[in-house]
Amino acid sequence: MSSVRSITLIGVSTGILGGFSYALSLENYALLALGIQIAVFAVHGAPKMSEKFYDASGSLTHLALILVSMLSSVTRSPRQQILSAFGIIWLTRLGSFLFQRILRDGRDTRFDKMKKNGTLAFFVPWVIQALWVFLIDLPIILVNSLPSGGASVSILDMLGWPLWAFGFFFEIIADSQKFAFRNDPKNHDKFITSGLWAYSQHPNYFGEILMWTAIALSATGSFSHPVHALAWISPLFTYFLLLKVSGVPMLKKKADAKWKGQFGYDYYVKNTPEIIPKFIPTEIPSDKKSK
Repeated sequence: MSSVRSITLIGVSTGILGGFSYALSLENYALLALGIQIAVFAVHGAPKMSEKFYDASGSLTHLALILVSMLSSVTRSPRQQILSAFGIIWLTRLGSFLFQRILRDGRDTRFDKMKKNGTLAFFVPWVIQALWVFLIDLPIILVNSLPSGGASVSILDMLGWPLWAFGFFFEIIADSQKFAFRNDPKNHDKFITSGLWAYSQHPNYFGEILMWTAIALSATGSFSHPVHALAWISPLFTYFLLLKVSGVPMLKKKADAKWKGQFGYDYYVKNTPEIIPKFIPTEIPSDKKSK
């Protein structure tokens, strides 16, 4: 990554961060997100050229934004309390998983090329992470910052809260099924097509997108100005990242390299939706399943 490209990416990321925060009068939260990322990068990331605390800094930033917005007032409505709790539950699960992974693996290969290109290139993902955290948490921060966030529980809350729980458990079940599959020696070098994975190629991503859609839906009950609809960037950005950037494309590239051309894999990919589950599970003809 050249210096010009690094500077451009940093500029674009901070510009988007500044634009959204200014439009919604949430500049302090944007500065907090960026400040935490810069601090961790300056103290550990840059001196050691290490990504060891990259994911942990992301979780810390999520927690800081939610807690600071939540504690900015003594009295909180059920909507504010529940959405904040949803955010903390989500970040605790994701953060612990990612930190355990980096401790186990020792490094994240995604950063290898950036580190070789120097400190400026390595700084780019930290700035992008500040933007990601801010945009993802936007519905929660906004609800906690608006006087209308304390409005009475509405039909949108009644729809959003159980939808979030459904998405959360859907993701947990999908991840658990894949973990069990991978840890069974019989499944060495095979791809999973059972459980929820028979209905969707990425059921865990479906649960993830559903959770942030549910949070944005509930948050909409507090919106008092058209500009507040910008909070819907949260589920849209989640969808974009998982479908177009760091989720499906990376996994598909690895899976295609391993199994493309095998009947079972090609049949599964052709007949199973990428994200939104279908009603009938995919069943690969038994005599042609992947070996």
